[in-house]
Amino acid sequence: MKIFFFIHYLWLIMDINLTIFMSHPKGFWKNKENMFREAKKYTTKEEFKNNNLSAFLAAYKYGYIDEMDWLVKQKQHKKGFWNYQEIEKESMKYKTKTEFFNKNQTAYRVALKLGIIDDFFITNYIQY
Repeated sequence: MKIFFFIHYLWLIMDINLTIFMSHPKGFWKNKENMFREAKKYTTKEEFKNNNLSAFLAAYKYGYIDEMDWLVKQKQHKKGFWNYQEIEKESMKYKTKTEFFNKNQTAYRVALKLGIIDDFFITNYIQY
Protein backbone atom coordinates (compact mmCIF):
# COMPACT_ATOMS: atom_id res chain seq x y z
CA MET A 1 0.00 0.00 0.00
CA LYS A 2 2.84 2.38 0.82
CA ILE A 3 4.42 1.71 -2.56
CA PHE A 4 1.20 2.67 -4.33
CA PHE A 5 1.00 6.02 -2.53
CA PHE A 6 4.69 6.67 -3.15
CA ILE A 7 4.33 6.00 -6.89
CA HIS A 8 1.17 8.12 -7.02
CA TYR A 9 2.99 10.95 -5.21
CA LEU A 10 5.92 10.76 -7.65
CA TRP A 11 3.54 10.86 -10.59
CA LEU A 12 1.86 13.98 -9.22
CA ILE A 13 5.21 15.69 -8.79
CA MET A 14 6.29 14.75 -12.32
CA ASP A 15 2.97 15.91 -13.76
CA ILE A 16 3.21 19.26 -11.99
CA ASN A 17 6.78 19.74 -13.21
CA LEU A 18 5.78 18.91 -16.80
CA THR A 19 3.12 21.62 -16.78
CA ILE A 20 5.66 24.16 -15.55
CA PHE A 21 8.02 23.36 -18.45
CA MET A 22 5.25 23.26 -21.03
CA SER A 23 3.69 26.64 -20.23
CA HIS A 24 4.76 29.78 -22.08
CA PRO A 25 6.30 32.81 -20.39
CA LYS A 26 4.14 35.80 -19.51
CA GLY A 27 3.46 37.94 -22.57
CA PHE A 28 4.26 35.13 -25.03
CA TRP A 29 0.93 35.51 -26.83
CA LYS A 30 1.33 39.31 -27.14
CA ASN A 31 3.91 38.61 -29.83
CA LYS A 32 2.23 38.54 -33.24
CA GLU A 33 4.68 36.01 -34.69
CA ASN A 34 4.00 33.54 -31.87
CA MET A 35 0.25 33.78 -32.43
CA PHE A 36 0.56 33.34 -36.18
CA ARG A 37 2.96 30.40 -35.82
CA GLU A 38 0.46 28.65 -33.56
CA ALA A 39 -2.56 29.53 -35.72
CA LYS A 40 -0.88 28.10 -38.86
CA LYS A 41 -1.33 24.63 -37.34
CA TYR A 42 -5.12 24.83 -37.73
CA THR A 43 -7.56 25.23 -40.61
CA THR A 44 -10.65 26.61 -38.83
CA LYS A 45 -11.27 29.08 -36.05
CA GLU A 46 -13.14 26.41 -34.13
CA GLU A 47 -10.18 24.03 -34.31
CA PHE A 48 -7.79 26.81 -33.24
CA LYS A 49 -10.02 27.71 -30.28
CA ASN A 50 -10.44 24.08 -29.15
CA ASN A 51 -6.74 23.25 -29.32
CA ASN A 52 -5.17 26.43 -27.93
CA LEU A 53 -7.66 28.67 -26.19
CA SER A 54 -5.08 31.09 -24.76
CA ALA A 55 -3.55 31.80 -28.19
CA PHE A 56 -7.02 32.14 -29.75
CA LEU A 57 -8.19 34.60 -27.08
CA ALA A 58 -5.01 36.64 -27.45
CA ALA A 59 -5.42 36.77 -31.24
CA TYR A 60 -9.03 37.86 -30.76
CA LYS A 61 -8.14 40.44 -28.09
CA TYR A 62 -5.39 42.06 -30.15
CA GLY A 63 -7.40 41.96 -33.38
CA TYR A 64 -5.20 39.50 -35.27
CA ILE A 65 -7.90 36.89 -35.75
CA ASP A 66 -9.25 38.72 -38.82
CA GLU A 67 -5.78 38.81 -40.39
CA MET A 68 -5.57 35.00 -40.19
CA ASP A 69 -7.39 34.46 -43.46
CA TRP A 70 -6.49 30.75 -43.64
CA LEU A 71 -8.77 30.19 -40.64
CA VAL A 72 -12.15 29.83 -42.29
CA LYS A 73 -15.49 29.62 -40.59
CA GLN A 74 -17.14 26.24 -40.51
CA LYS A 75 -19.48 25.55 -43.39
CA GLN A 76 -23.04 26.64 -42.68
CA HIS A 77 -26.03 25.42 -44.62
CA LYS A 78 -28.60 27.82 -46.02
CA LYS A 79 -31.87 28.31 -44.23
CA GLY A 80 -34.30 25.56 -45.17
CA PHE A 81 -31.55 23.07 -46.05
CA TRP A 82 -32.60 20.57 -43.38
CA ASN A 83 -35.60 18.75 -44.77
CA TYR A 84 -36.73 15.15 -44.17
CA GLN A 85 -34.34 13.63 -46.73
CA GLU A 86 -31.28 15.58 -45.56
CA ILE A 87 -31.97 14.80 -41.91
CA GLU A 88 -32.43 11.13 -42.79
CA LYS A 89 -29.05 11.08 -44.62
CA GLU A 90 -27.33 12.78 -41.69
CA SER A 91 -28.94 10.60 -39.02
CA MET A 92 -27.74 7.43 -40.78
CA LYS A 93 -24.20 8.32 -39.67
CA TYR A 94 -25.06 7.90 -35.99
CA LYS A 95 -26.19 5.00 -33.83
CA THR A 96 -28.05 6.92 -31.10
CA LYS A 97 -29.96 10.15 -30.66
CA THR A 98 -27.32 11.32 -28.20
CA GLU A 99 -24.53 10.81 -30.71
CA PHE A 100 -26.61 12.59 -33.36
CA PHE A 101 -27.17 15.52 -31.00
CA ASN A 102 -23.47 15.75 -30.07
CA LYS A 103 -22.20 15.60 -33.66
CA ASN A 104 -24.82 17.74 -35.45
CA GLN A 105 -27.01 19.77 -33.13
CA THR A 106 -28.58 21.80 -35.92
CA ALA A 107 -29.98 18.80 -37.77
CA TYR A 108 -31.06 17.22 -34.49
CA ARG A 109 -32.95 20.33 -33.38
CA VAL A 110 -34.70 20.68 -36.74
CA ALA A 111 -35.75 17.01 -36.60
CA LEU A 112 -37.04 17.57 -33.08
CA LYS A 113 -38.92 20.70 -34.11
CA LEU A 114 -40.50 18.93 -37.08
CA GLY A 115 -41.39 15.95 -34.85
CA ILE A 116 -39.55 13.44 -37.04
CA ILE A 117 -36.68 12.48 -34.74
CA ASP A 118 -38.30 9.16 -33.81
CA ASP A 119 -38.52 8.17 -37.50
CA PHE A 120 -34.76 7.70 -37.60
CA PHE A 121 -34.00 5.99 -34.30
CA ILE A 122 -35.60 2.94 -32.73
CA THR A 123 -36.83 3.70 -29.25
CA ASN A 124 -37.82 1.05 -26.79
CA TYR A 125 -40.45 2.32 -24.43
CA ILE A 126 -41.75 0.18 -21.61
CA GLN A 127 -45.49 0.15 -21.77
CA TYR A 128 -47.52 -0.72 -18.70
